[in-house]
Amino acid sequence: MSKSTIEIEIASNANASLHFYPTDSRLRGRFDARLLPTSHSSAVLAQSWPEVIPGQAVGVDAVKGEAWVRDRLYEPQFQALRRKIEKLGFVLPPERVDFNKPHVATWLFWMSRAVESGAAVSLTGQLPEADTLRDEAKTSRFIQQESAAENALRQLAAQNAALVGAIEQLVKQLAARN
Repeated sequence: MSKSTIEIEIASNANASLHFYPTDSRLRGRFDARLLPTSHSSAVLAQSWPEVIPGQAVGVDAVKGEAWVRDRLYEPQFQALRRKIEKLGFVLPPERVDFNKPHVATWLFWMSRAVESGAAVSLTGQLPEADTLRDEAKTSRFIQQESAAENALRQLAAQNAALVGAIEQLVKQLAARN
């Protein structure tokens, strides 16, 4: 990883997942059975799953303009744990999902918020404080990706506006000749 890479792992003391707003998706958090409230069922669960199951990681390379979500269970040190989970019939997310042309300030803002709130921990790099990104980041919790249809309509509207402008120029030129 380059020096411009910043990565966090979803990992809270409550074994919770996190809704990550830039991807509009729920990311699996670290699971540690020892953090469960003490009870008979949590003791049985801790015996069945003594290993900590790592959470998914979110990363950004600000220089390259890249962002991703990756599952740490694909790392070599978690290979046996991943096999155990898959053997039970659980389906894991892909090893890594890359996001093209992310709004880096928005990703960094929400990554910082996750770490500052205790929902995640920093793996690599230095995150800026969320408040320093507030003006540049898209902080609405309702970040929507433009659909293909919306993109096509926007492009058609731009082409239409260009054609209308060209026609107006032609009309002016013809009027000037007469």
